[in-house]
Amino acid sequence: MSGVSHIKILESVEILKKLLEQQKAVDRFQKVQVLYLLKSGKVKTITEVAQVVGRHRVTVQYWLKCYQQEGIEGLLKNKKRGGRNSLIPPSVVAILSRELANNPSFTSYKDIQLWLEQKFQIQVGYDVVYYLVKKKLNIILKPNRKHFFLLHFYPLLYLIFFPYLFSPLIT
Repeated sequence: MSGVSHIKILESVEILKKLLEQQKAVDRFQKVQVLYLLKSGKVKTITEVAQVVGRHRVTVQYWLKCYQQEGIEGLLKNKKRGGRNSLIPPSVVAILSRELANNPSFTSYKDIQLWLEQKFQIQVGYDVVYYLVKKKLNIILKPNRKHFFLLHFYPLLYLIFFPYLFSPLIT
């Protein structure tokens, strides 16, 4: 019969059901679901499995090939995706992370940008530094409190405690 899978699934239906419950990512859930549906006999052909799971038949065949060659671990492992290498090397990122943890002297992303340029001769844009620090390292920069106070509250103190200085403005 055409489209019928002759693959031998080693895991039991119970184990596959437990694996289904553990999966948090949609693609991993669908991969285990394919194995579960075939093992339990709820579907007979790869085309039927593909329709139930909502993927193309060729994708399901590729998953089954991966399962056959590498087992369940190979099917569920994270595969490295392509992409451009980071502009800031991992060694510099580690040094920057330690520097941010031990020495909170950086008050802005611009400070970090200048520090990278001076210390490592790495010229990167503000957006690269922002993404690295905020998104990758999950570090929130603390503003310089003295500067913040002087900028926002100092003028108010003058208005509250020295109103006679501004009396021409009020009347």
